[in-house]
Amino acid sequence: MQASVYLLRFPHGLHIGTQGFGTEGVRPTIPADTLFSAFLSSWVRLGGDPEAWAEHFPRTEGGTFHPADPPFLLTSAFPFAGDVLFFPRPVEWRPSGLDFQEAKAWKKVEYLSEGAFRSLTSGRNDAVGSPNVPIREELFLQGKRLFCMPEELRALRPWLENVWTEEAVPRVTLDRVTSASNLFSVGRVHFHSRCGLWFAVVWRDPERPCDGKPFPWALRLALEELSRQGLGGDRTVGYGSFSFELFDEGVRWPDPQPGKAAVLLSRYHPRGEELPWALKQAHAYRLENVSGWGASSHGQFRRRGLWMLAEGSWIRMGQSGILGELVDVSPLGPAHPGHPVWRYGLGLAYSLEVEA
Repeated sequence: MQASVYLLRFPHGLHIGTQGFGTEGVRPTIPADTLFSAFLSSWVRLGGDPEAWAEHFPRTEGGTFHPADPPFLLTSAFPFAGDVLFFPRPVEWRPSGLDFQEAKAWKKVEYLSEGAFRSLTSGRNDAVGSPNVPIREELFLQGKRLFCMPEELRALRPWLENVWTEEAVPRVTLDRVTSASNLFSVGRVHFHSRCGLWFAVVWRDPERPCDGKPFPWALRLALEELSRQGLGGDRTVGYGSFSFELFDEGVRWPDPQPGKAAVLLSRYHPRGEELPWALKQAHAYRLENVSGWGASSHGQFRRRGLWMLAEGSWIRMGQSGILGELVDVSPLGPAHPGHPVWRYGLGLAYSLEVEA
């Protein structure tokens, strides 16, 4: 499969909230399900039909599963610095032979540079932790949250101190009746000028029409609209607006084989027929409870929550090449907006050449 890799730069910062932390908690990534919802909303703002997208994806609506072969899959958006892309570290994976201090430092690592990630996934003898690539203090970045291969770090060190910073920005609201002030804080992620987030679109059928045009055209149009509207919260004060560029459109993406180990690059919601097998066969995984707010012409509403496998979960592929589904998470009762509210739960898995 071929992938198109996009770089996003956020000159005014970004607020993607973390579950359960009010407005101060932020994450330096954007989940694939958030990206998909944002693309779909942009498509609707441009006058497009949302069903022209949704009908091409496997989905559960009203308790009924509708199978489909999707035209593309999405990764979540992960950090990049210069020309170095970072990938999620597989859950609970660590190099063999680490001493106590190395193992303690490694536990903090959340993202691996592309070189480190590919050395792991390919099973080469120059993998991280081998005698050729020992774990050294200087290979860590961002308070040990990032790990780089030596040759990648040499290109970054002359100009890079931190890929991003996180800060709590004070805000105030005034009571409409009493004019009493209420002080609170909103978290913001601010990226270095040569850093930001990347995501990939892995094309399965790029010629598939969407409202009479190929899906790459529709996706690009939605991305242009989204760059103006912004991503995440607090967009009214400028957060989330971004510029983007196509970094690489000819990346060969390894297609995971049935029965083989793979690591998730997007959050994944197993459909009914994949349970409990998906969890029993996983080598190591992390679950996230995903909910949040949505909006329509009827006003704001709370989406129903879902449990999803997080990015970096280390799984074993089933017989089907497509994992997961779209799920209608529209609220029940009078708050229902009158249309489905889709949560993207398709798992994009990257092959591991190591045994799970």
